[in-house]
Amino acid sequence: MAGFIGVTALALHQILLQCLSFTWNINFGFSQAAAILVGKEFGNDNLDGVKAVSKRSFALVTILSAVLAVVFIVWPEAIASLFQLDGEGEHTLTDMLSSLIWVVALCFVVDAWQLLAINLLRGMKIVVLRPS
Repeated sequence: MAGFIGVTALALHQILLQCLSFTWNINFGFSQAAAILVGKEFGNDNLDGVKAVSKRSFALVTILSAVLAVVFIVWPEAIASLFQLDGEGEHTLTDMLSSLIWVVALCFVVDAWQLLAINLLRGMKIVVLRPS
């Protein structure tokens, strides 16, 4: 749908999704580790261990995602410059990306929470992936 708005909107949309995917992949690794630890505790019928691992995992991904969000919000020009959007002397796309990147940064923590929650449930075998 962003393509109907224009080439610039589509390019910025793709870059913002790439930024979100970057943080998602970091949190995915921590979520997988948490699922393993929760599964181990759940398998040993240690519900206190499940709660402890869950709380530490939520604290870890929250802090990590919040730090990344702050970096993206405080230094949007630095993040935008990584993509080398503009030619010599131009700053149009970089400025546009810098003005929009905070929207994606606001999603980092909530995205990490939902990813961790589903992996914790998988670790307890409450949610099972079924091949299609």
